[in-house]
Amino acid sequence: MASKAPITLPSLLPSSYLIAYAVPILVVSLISTFAGAFLTLDRTRSFAPIEKQNDASQKRLSWRYGGGIGGTAGGFLCGVHLSAFLALLISNRTSSSLGPVQFLIIWMLSGVSCAILSSRWRIAASCAYGIIGGGSIATLISIIFLPSLTARLVILAIFTILLLVGILLPHPIVRHSALRTSSAFSGALGIV
Repeated sequence: MASKAPITLPSLLPSSYLIAYAVPILVVSLISTFAGAFLTLDRTRSFAPIEKQNDASQKRLSWRYGGGIGGTAGGFLCGVHLSAFLALLISNRTSSSLGPVQFLIIWMLSGVSCAILSSRWRIAASCAYGIIGGGSIATLISIIFLPSLTARLVILAIFTILLLVGILLPHPIVRHSALRTSSAFSGALGIV
């Protein structure tokens, strides 16, 4: 019984769609690599709103940008990488496949929705960076050493848990170090 060839990302997208796929990831990955932690933690000062004596009927909605630009970049990268991974997994495991337009729509919707969540809440931005940073380090180690599938899964679990716990710890030095590592590796994965 002959097995079919695995579906890869270049075979899923024709060359005319590769620019629409590559340019947003490249731009956001460059931001994340060089300034992701700084734009997530250090440039997101949120102050309590000043209470004014206005009429109660004039309440307005406000959007607190808790995750900052770095959180938006991290959420976008997490959403697009996870949706690309799931699309390739589904295409290789089932007989149905996504067309290029459907893939780009799903890819962009998941990226934008994760970016909105990560821009609103700093904890969502930190978790997105922790997940994609752990996956990026595990991917790098798997490419270098080519371990078995079980070892790859263990490496993925170890680095993802270590970075998530490091990012969520209340100690600022550990949090900054883990977020810097995660944002640098997640951006580097997008550049490559």
